[in-house]
This record gives sequence, structure tokens and C-alpha cells, in this order.
Amino acid sequence: MASSDGLQYRALYEYQKDREEDLALCPGDVLTVSRAALLNDPDYKDGDERSPQGWLHGLNERTKERGDFPGTYVEYLGPARIVAATAKARPRPLPPPPAGTPTPWGLPGQAELAEQPTLPEQALQTVTRLIEALEKQGLDSEVLYRSTPGVLGDAELKQALLADASAVDMDLYDAQTLSEALKWYLQELPSPLIPPSLYSDLVHMAQETPGLEECGQRARALLAPPALPQPQALLLRQLARHFCRLCQGTRRSRLSPRLLGELFGELLLCPAAAR
Repeated sequence: MASSDGLQYRALYEYQKDREEDLALCPGDVLTVSRAALLNDPDYKDGDERSPQGWLHGLNERTKERGDFPGTYVEYLGPARIVAATAKARPRPLPPPPAGTPTPWGLPGQAELAEQPTLPEQALQTVTRLIEALEKQGLDSEVLYRSTPGVLGDAELKQALLADASAVDMDLYDAQTLSEALKWYLQELPSPLIPPSLYSDLVHMAQETPGLEECGQRARALLAPPALPQPQALLLRQLARHFCRLCQGTRRSRLSPRLLGELFGELLLCPAAAR
């Protein structure tokens, strides 16, 4: 075996093993496949990488089992580095994909976790206005985001943000208050932006991906619809851009990627009841 380019897919449907060499799938399982083996398959057709139409041989990252599975049961995630293994020819017909819409992905018994409470309609607008007002004032303050999560002494601002943020005059508040307001608002959301059903995939991806650029690509693939609902994905993207600008700001604020992870990780990952 040797290190080589691979491809990752996410299971859309459950698949029960039909033969001993098959690989059982649950919706949400991440599968890693050797790109070379796929390209060398005699039944390979152009486009099969992103929309596989035949049998694939790969590794189920959840169970660590290796075997064959139908390509029509999965969706393409992106590239990955793998330890390649030799796949056997698979001259057999594909089972038809189950009828209807794919079930919410996740491990058995985790359907309730996939049904996250929806975000308030004004959540994206509120976060966007807070970020814009804060960046307008500048990002060189030493006190940005240093307060304890949930600490916001201005009761009037709290009520206004929850009622109608579009009516709030953000210019009335200093950078420290705005940063405290953003952290407080994220904590008040009915569910974490990143659902618990994604935790294990994110941890495994971070542990197994050596390069920073590749890690970022795989994280973006994991934190995208349909795994992450569209409203959460848009809000998370807005925060990520803000974090990038914070890290590129002046040295006075001293906000590094590691420190931002420590300051916001709990807010983005943990439900309110666990804080």
C-alpha cells in the first residue's frame, strides 16, 4: 500500500450488505475511495468521480470497515489523502436507489439530532449588522471578545436585538459592547450552529488530515448543505469571514485562530443547555 489521492463521499441512503464483500451504509456515513482504483475500473465513465454510477470500493470512516457499495447511494464530498488498497472487479448489477427523498443523515437513533430547531428568521441579519458595526469601528481593540460568554449588561440592547435588530442604531455602541452583544446573541440561539451529529466527523477529519489547506477544504465540505441547514451554513460563513479579518488585523487585538477557537468554539458547538 502507498499514500495516494482519494475521494470522499457521504451516504444518502441506508444499504444492507447483500454479499460478504459489501459495505453496510447508514445515511451520513463518510466513505473514502481510492481515486486511482476508480479511474482504472473497466466500467468507469467520465463524471463518475462526482456522480458515481457503478460500484465503489472504499472505507467507511465510521465503522472502519472496507468493502463494496453502490455509487448511486452516495454524494460527492471532495478530495482526501488515503492509503490505497487494491479493489476487486465487480461485474454485478446495481440495486436501484430507494424511492423518495433521502432520509435525514446520521447514525441510527440520531434522527432526532438531525432535526435541529430552526434559527430565527432575523438571525443572519442581526449577526451581519453587529459584525458590520464592529468592523466599522476597527478591530484593534485589546478587549474584543474577551468577556465571558453571555455577559451583556445592556438590557435594552438585548431586548432590541431579539425583537428587531434592524431598528437598532449600532453607532451608539462601542466595540467592546458590540463584541459582547455578538457573543451573547450566538449563545441565545435555540440550537448550536454546528449540530452534534457532525462532531465525530469533524474530529476525525481534523485528526486524519495533515495539511491545513486540505483540512479547510474537507471542513467546508462537511459544513455545507444538506448536512448543515442552509440558514446555519450562511451564518457560519459570515462568522468565518469576520474571524479571518480579525486574524489579519493589528497586533494590538492579539486574536489568533487558536484564541478565536477557544473564545467561540463552545458557542458554535454546544447547545445552550450545556453551557
